[in-house]
Amino acid sequence: MRSLCGAMISIPNLINALGGSTAVAAALGLPGTTVASWKSRRSIPCGYWPQLVELGHANKVEDLTLQRLAELSVGVLTDRGPRRGSARATSRAA
Repeated sequence: MRSLCGAMISIPNLINALGGSTAVAAALGLPGTTVASWKSRRSIPCGYWPQLVELGHANKVEDLTLQRLAELSVGVLTDRGPRRGSARATSRAA
């Protein structure tokens, strides 16, 4: 199983863990350019999150959840872990 812990936490790394832009696009029935633009923008429209979680399970990406996608979306998580001042960073420091 692959994990999204540590350095894996970014939209580009998430898409790569799911097989890359072409594979994700094919699984979702989208043009490859759409998913490639998600990678470059570092943003995934929330309407695709449930399908991505399912794709994560199929690809054995163990900790891909709606919660994790939401945290990535609002910037709570960064490539280096929780953002300073976020609720997760504060709870970890306690």
